Amino acid sequence: MKDTGMIIETTPVVVSEIGAFTQTVTKNSDETYDVSATLPPMTYQTVEIVDGATTANNLIAGTDVTITKSGLVSLPYTLRFTKDDEAYDVQMYTKTLTQSGDKLSVSVSDATQATLFFTPSGATAEQSQDIGTFTEVQISQLGDYRMEITTATGFEFTNVLNVNEGSIA
Repeated sequence: MKDTGMIIETTPVVVSEIGAFTQTVTKNSDETYDVSATLPPMTYQTVEIVDGATTANNLIAGTDVTITKSGLVSLPYTLRFTKDDEAYDVQMYTKTLTQSGDKLSVSVSDATQATLFFTPSGATAEQSQDIGTFTEVQISQLGDYRMEITTATGFEFTNVLNVNEGSIA
C-alpha cells in the first residue's frame, strides 16, 4: 500500500552527458521506495536503476526513456546508463549532506521528522536513529552517513557521506 503523502517529484536533474531529466520517488508504507526516472531522447544502449534488477535495453532513439523500479530498500539509488559504449553512474538524491568537523548537516525547510542512517566503518549493517526535526547532528564515529527528512509537503533524502579518519575534528 502506498503512502500517497510521501511522493516527491524533483526538479529536473542536469547531467552533462545526457542533459536534464526528472525523477519521482514514492515512499511506501512498508518503508521501501518506488522510483521512476525519465531521460531525454538520446541513443542509449542500456539504462538501469542499480540494485541488481531493472534494465531497459534496445532503447528507441528520439523518444523519452522512462525506467521504474519498485521495492528499493534504501536511498539514494544509482541511475546507470550506457551511451556510445561508455557507462555512466549518477547517484540520485534530493539534498546534499555536508560535514564540518564533527557536525553533519543538510539544508531543509519545514522538517517534521528526520532519521539519521549510519553504517560504522568495517560493518555491513546500517543503523538508524530518529533525530526529531534536527537537520544538523554531532557525530563521533567513522563510517557512512545519510539522512531522510520528512517535510510538510513530502520527503528529502541525501547522498551517502563517508566520514573517515582525520575528518572529525
